[in-house]
Amino acid sequence: MRRLQVGFLLLVAASGGLVSLYADASLGVVAAGTLGGLFTGACLLWYLRWVTR
Repeated sequence: MRRLQVGFLLLVAASGGLVSLYADASLGVVAAGTLGGLFTGACLLWYLRWVTR
C-alpha cells in the first residue's frame, strides 16, 4: 500500500511540473509547480486516507 501512496504522490507532483514545462516557464516556476503539486498530492492523500477509514 505504501508504494501505491508514494506513486500517487509522485504522479501529482510531476503533473504540476509538467504543466509548467508545457507553458514554457522558467526553471524556478517549474520547481514551484512541482512543489505545489507535491503539497496538493499530500493533501489529497491525507483526504483519501481519512475518507477510507
